[in-house]
Formats: sequence, structure tokens, C-alpha cells
Amino acid sequence: MKSMFRSRLFRQQFLVLAVLTVFIFAFMVAGIYFRTKSAIETRETGLAGFYRDAVMLALQDWLAERESDIAWMASILESDAERAGTPLAPDAHDRFKALLEAKDSFSDALLLDLEGNVVFGRSGPPARKVSLADRDYFQAAREGRAFVSGVFRNRLTGRYAFAVSRPLRYRGEIRGVLAGTVLLADLVRIVESMGLGSLGSVYITDPERRLVAASSEADFRSPADTAEEGPVLDNLAVREAVARREGVAKYRGESGRTVIGAYGWCPRLNLGMVVELRSDQAYLPITRLLEFFAQFAAGLLVLQLVLAYALSARLIRPIRALAEAAGTLEEREYPEVQAPRTNTELDNLVDTFNRMAKAVRDREGLLKESAARDSLTGLYNHAKIEEFLDFEIRRSRRDDRPVCFVMMDIDHFKSVNDTFGHQAGDTVLKETAGLILRSGRDGDIVGRYGGEEFAVILNARSSGEAAAYCERIRKAVEDTAFVHEGVEIRVTISLGYSCALPSALGPFELIRAADKALYAAKQAGRNRVVAAAL
Repeated sequence: MKSMFRSRLFRQQFLVLAVLTVFIFAFMVAGIYFRTKSAIETRETGLAGFYRDAVMLALQDWLAERESDIAWMASILESDAERAGTPLAPDAHDRFKALLEAKDSFSDALLLDLEGNVVFGRSGPPARKVSLADRDYFQAAREGRAFVSGVFRNRLTGRYAFAVSRPLRYRGEIRGVLAGTVLLADLVRIVESMGLGSLGSVYITDPERRLVAASSEADFRSPADTAEEGPVLDNLAVREAVARREGVAKYRGESGRTVIGAYGWCPRLNLGMVVELRSDQAYLPITRLLEFFAQFAAGLLVLQLVLAYALSARLIRPIRALAEAAGTLEEREYPEVQAPRTNTELDNLVDTFNRMAKAVRDREGLLKESAARDSLTGLYNHAKIEEFLDFEIRRSRRDDRPVCFVMMDIDHFKSVNDTFGHQAGDTVLKETAGLILRSGRDGDIVGRYGGEEFAVILNARSSGEAAAYCERIRKAVEDTAFVHEGVEIRVTISLGYSCALPSALGPFELIRAADKALYAAKQAGRNRVVAAAL
């Protein structure tokens, strides 16, 4: 085993297989987790919305029952008054107490006169004058309407409650108001009876987002059972609920945990309701599933790693022998591997190696050619142009014909970079190079001499041909609109050339003469052709 791990190829092969195995298991775990999580969230979203609607419906039914109770009590009191022939029967309070005992859902009930004063309540007439004329439920009932008030704080106890009221009529005229008060804690008990349990909580808030009631599993103590004022809640669901909107959302709850909350508004009570389902409870099944799968995957992963080691070792042993043979490439000139035939895939590998050695020899020539080229324009570079010029001068000595060398420089090229950017400058260089190539003839050797300078070893027999060539290039550049990202860029080019017999000038002198002519063209105003004075 140690000898195998000394092999770099084996270590890489084994590492790849091991990482691939781990990745596959991680991908499977992640896939199971996210797919299951999405399904659970979808289910929890539907469940939260369903529970919110169920609670809302239960509250509506419960309110309807309280209204029915008040209507029933009012009808009995009105019947007693008709029989007694007076708006208030002599035994009205005893009758009133009996009715309240039959309907124990009211924390208290009051009979009010038309001035809003309390005539009597559950315990009889008040010890002192109590006026509720400012209460909305009294005013609505005095106007002849049955009414359910919004939530308010009891002046005596400080506890949250709401009232159900109805007018009392005697011989067709309103002679009083019957009002029953219900503690908000009774609403919480209805919520508790819906069976949400430890899965989540229910919050009820007023229009100012102040908590007025909460289920027993909530993170806050319910103020409905106390005289304390509830805290102000600030989360997505509460804000949406008090804005009179209905929906379901995932957010961070008051406890800091992620929850799925369904929210809505109860217009009859002027209260917002939020049903929150705890994500940690909802995800408990998937957590347990992943724990089991992790244990199973760990055992399977060990097995996969053992198999990966065995497979890697079997592949590496024959390859190592070939690698040792390939190590001699630095000492020999692409030797051909001589290996006995094994009648296995290894024979194909040896044959491929020998073909590769031949391909390397062939490609070495191509690499040398590539090294002689400018990476931006594809033209020959400075060094290669000088090499070609030296060769051309030696060749021309045999034919005793002149050698012409042209130097070109794009005018004000720095302003192109400064105005349009270096990428635009690169576009101008590449397209200028293409234009020079298209404007030349067979036998011309074109190169990028450096920066925005180009050089051409011209296949010309006289200075006149060289002059005509240079003018053609100058005119072509002047008439061309180079386009970069939709913007037209126009430039000019200055050219200097030198033509001489190879016996008169060497490569260096020919280049220097053309360069001086180019400098003269620049000094004379650019965008022109100047011949070297020889």
C-alpha cells in the first residue's frame, strides 16, 4: 500500500475517485434535504393558511353565538316588559341573573338607560352612577343596531374585552340597551381548542401591533388574562395583518427562529391574527431521516473508498512502467518506447505514446513558428522580420536585385487609446494589419515592428514600385473607417521606405534608412510617404 501512495498518479487517481464518491453522497443528501424541505414548507404553508381560516371561522361562529345569546336575552326581557305593562318588569334583575347563569359565556352583562347610565348588572344596581354613554356599542344600540365592538380595556379590571349590544324595545320604541361583555381570554381558549399544540403559536394584535392575546405555546405571556399591556410586535406577518392583508409567509419570528406564518384581519373585532408554525418542529422528520441516511452513507462511503483504492492500484501498476519509460524523454530525442506486447489495452497505450512522440517532433516546428508571431495581429515580430531581412539580403546578392524595406507608423495612435480605450486601439492595430496584408503581393513579408509600427520586406524591383505600394497603403488607411463597438475611428499612417542593392547596404543600414524616412514623414506633417535619401 505504501508503494502505491508513493506514486503521484495513484494519489491523484485515488483522490479523484474519493472526492467523486463524497460529492455524489453530498449531492444525494442535499437533494433529499432540499426536496423534502420544499415539500414540508409547501405543506406547512397550506396548513398555516388552513388553520388561520379555521380559527377565523370559529371566531365568526363564536361571535354569532354571542350575538344570538344577547338577542335571546333581549327578547325575553322585552316579553316580560310587555306582560308587566312597564318598560322594566319588577323582577327584571332576577330574570336577568337567571338568563346570565344559562349563558355563562359573558363575563358581565349590563342594562343601560337611554342616557348610557348602568341600571343594573350581574350583581345588581351599581353603588354609584356609572355612565357608558361614550362606548360605541351603547351608541350603536341606542340608534337601533345590533353591534359587536372592537377590543377595549375594561376601565375597572384593565383586562381586554369586547362587547355585544342590542336595543331593548317596549311597545315599538327603544327604551334601553342590553350589552354583554366577553373577555378576550375566552377567544384564546377557542384558539387553544383548535389543537395546534406544540407545532406553533397564535397571536392576536390590535391595529397598533400591540399584543392583546396569545396561545399558551407563544413566546410571550398572553396579556388577555392580565391587566398588563402587551408588547408591540414587529415582524412581517403582524405588519401585513394590521395592514388588512391576508397571506402566508416564511420569516424570522419574535423568538428569532424561522417560522411559517399565516396572517389575516378580523374586521368585526378590529384585530389582526397570526398563526405561526415552528420550522424546527416541521423539519423534525427530515432531520431524523438525514441522521439515519448519514449513518448509512458513512458505511457505504468507506466501502466505496476501499473499492476506489483497489481500482486505482490495478490501473496504476502497468501505467507506472510506461511512465518510467517516458521519463527518459529529457535524455533522448523523443525515443520510441520498446515494450513487449501484452495483448491488453496497455499495447494501445504504448502505440499511442510512440505516435505522440512523433507528433511532438512535428509540433515543435509549429511552436517555433508561433513564437515568431505577434500575439495581437498574427504578423511576424520584430526579431523575425530582422531575421527574414538578413536572409533576403543574402539571397538578393545572388540575383543582384534591390531589396526594399518599408517602415509604417499609425499617426497619433496614443490619442486613439486615450479617447476610445486600449481595446479600441487593439481593434485599429489588428484591422490595419489585415489591410496591409490584403494590399500587398505574394512574396511580401509583413511584421509588427513594435507598438503601432509595422514593417514590410517588399517584393519590389525598384524604388518606384515601393513608392506606389506605400501610397496605396497610405490611401487605404486614410479611407478606412475602423469600427469598435459601433463607433467609427479614423486614423492616418506615415510611411518611410528604403531601397538599395544588397552590396550597398546591410540589414541594419537598410532599416535605419527606412526609419529615418519615417521620421521625416512624421516631421513633415504625417499621413505621407517619404523615400530614404541614400
